[in-house]
Amino acid sequence: MKKQIVLVCDDDQIHVDDWKRRLERLNIPFGVEGLAGKGLGEAIQILGKRREMSRSRRKRAARSEEHLIDTAAILIIDYDLLSVDPTSGMNGENLAYLARCYSRCGLIVGLNQYDRANAFDLSLKGHPESYADLNLSADQLANPGLWRHQWAGFRPWYWPLLPAAASALEQRVTRLARHLDDSILTSLGLKAETISILPRSTIEYLGSGESPDGATFRNFVEGSVMGLGLKDKTGERQMARVAAARVGKWLERLVLPGQDILVDAPHLALRFPSLLRGDIRSPRTWDASATLQPSASLWSDKGQLREKIDCHRFCEKNWLSRPTWFWHELSKLEAIEEVRNPWSAERPDFVFCEDVSRFLPRQEAREFVADLASSFVRRFVVDPDTCSDRKLAAELRRVNYRPKVRFSI
Repeated sequence: MKKQIVLVCDDDQIHVDDWKRRLERLNIPFGVEGLAGKGLGEAIQILGKRREMSRSRRKRAARSEEHLIDTAAILIIDYDLLSVDPTSGMNGENLAYLARCYSRCGLIVGLNQYDRANAFDLSLKGHPESYADLNLSADQLANPGLWRHQWAGFRPWYWPLLPAAASALEQRVTRLARHLDDSILTSLGLKAETISILPRSTIEYLGSGESPDGATFRNFVEGSVMGLGLKDKTGERQMARVAAARVGKWLERLVLPGQDILVDAPHLALRFPSLLRGDIRSPRTWDASATLQPSASLWSDKGQLREKIDCHRFCEKNWLSRPTWFWHELSKLEAIEEVRNPWSAERPDFVFCEDVSRFLPRQEAREFVADLASSFVRRFVVDPDTCSDRKLAAELRRVNYRPKVRFSI
C-alpha cells in the first residue's frame, strides 16, 4: 500500500525543507513532501479554477485532474504566502478555504495565523472561523504529542492526535456521502433534552435559518458561516468532505470545550473520583484518564457501574478525538457515589492541567477562567514557580499563555 503523505506548503522553500526535516526525524507514519514557490502558485491557480467552475452555470466537469494537494492526508499551510503573488492577497487562510472546498485533501493544519510563538490558548475557544482543522504556531508542529499517544512536557489537551484525526475525517466523509440530508444533531446522537441546553452561541453556527438546531449537513454547508462562501457551490462528494471537516470542528472546538454538554475522561474523573480504578491518592491513577484512546480498564468495575456509565457515552464513531459522555445524563445517575451522596466522596487535591494533559497537585498549578458559555470555566495550567519538576517548569516558561487577562478574572 502506498504511504500516505503530509504535504507542507509555504512560499519559502527553506521553511518547507526545515519543517520536512523536523517531521521526518519524528518517524511519523507518513511520507513528507513540500510545495513552495512556483509549485504552490500553480496549485493555488488550479484550486481557483475549480472554484470558478463551480460557480458556472455550465455543467461542471465530472472530476478534475488530480493534484498533489488532493493526495495529502494532512495538509500543512503557513499563513504568510506573500511571496507567491504579492498582488493576489493570498494567505494561508484563503488557501485553507480553497483546499477544503475544492480539493480532496484530508486534515488541514494552519501555521502562524494567530500566534508565531509557542502558544497556549487560555480562552479554550479555538478558532471556529478558520478553515484549518487545527491552528498552531510553526514551532509546535514537531511536538511528539501531536503525532503519538505518549507525550511529556507541553502538550495542550485540546490538541487531537493528527494521524487519528486524519483517519477519522475520511471515515466521516465516506458516511456523509450518503447522509447529507440527515439532521446533524440527530445523527450525532443528541437527544431533545441535550439539544435544549446547547448554548445559543454554539447552535447558531449550524445555520442561519429559523431553526438551526434542525439543520442538515447540506444546510450547514450551504448556509452556515462555517460552510461555503456566499456565491460558492460544490458537488455532492465535495459537500460531504466540507461537512465532515467543518461539523467535526464545530463539535470539537465549540461543543466539547465547555465540558457541560459532553465531558471527557479527565474532567469526568475530577467530578466523580469514585469512578477511577486504583488508588485515587496516586497521580498515576488520575493520569490514566488523560488519554485520547478508549480504555476498558479506566473505570471502577464495582458491580455494573461501568455498563451504566457506558449507556451515556457519546457513541458516534470518528467525530471526536477522545472518549466523551453526556454530562447532563451522568449528573443524574445515582449509581455514581458522588451523585448519590455528594458530600461523602474522597477528593484528593489534584487538578487537571490543560497545558500538559496530566494531573498535578493543586499547589503546583495556576487557575485561569476560560472564555466559554459554560458553568465549568475554571481550569488549570502548570505554575512554573511552584512546579516540583524543574525541567517541566523551565519548558513552560517559554510558552506564550494568552490572553493573560484570563489569569486575573
